[in-house]
Amino acid sequence: MAYAPLASMAQAPTSLGYGIGVSVTAAGALLVPHGAVQIVVGPAAGDFCARIGARPTLAIGTALNTATMAGIAVVHGSVAALLVGGTLLGKGQAMALTAMANLIVTAAPQRDVGIATGMNAVMRTIGMALGSALSAAIVAGATAPGSAFASEPGYVVTFAVAACATAGAVVCAVALPRDGRLATAHAAYVSS
Repeated sequence: MAYAPLASMAQAPTSLGYGIGVSVTAAGALLVPHGAVQIVVGPAAGDFCARIGARPTLAIGTALNTATMAGIAVVHGSVAALLVGGTLLGKGQAMALTAMANLIVTAAPQRDVGIATGMNAVMRTIGMALGSALSAAIVAGATAPGSAFASEPGYVVTFAVAACATAGAVVCAVALPRDGRLATAHAAYVSS
């Protein structure tokens, strides 16, 4: 949800009081660190899960994304702010997605791991589609007729809503049973 409006916000002209007025190409380049960091952090996130557990890794990743989206809602008027925000979002996402995969593999019976990970992918896709649609609706609602760009409050609300939604993910991560209890529940299911 928060990733989608970064490019259009970066392209908004400085005359609007919040945009940085970059070209379409430069706005796209601002999104590169998000993906690059995910590629780099993904394997390290797996090691992090092995050291401290998937549940805390999920909580840390979602908390990082919550804080980053709240930060972007407040500070978004420079290339540096958007680069740092995109980079931190990529790191938080890599941690959260890696942890989710580990939690699912740990909790699902071996014979159902493929189904469980497939459902995770489907739910992630649905979540991304809904988040993108919601952010587009908020930004569109803040765009005056005939204007190419939304007003700044439209972007601020988009990032604030994304931060709130991700805060809910932090609560869910913290509420998950400890890793040992997941393994015990899995063993009980397999033996039944």
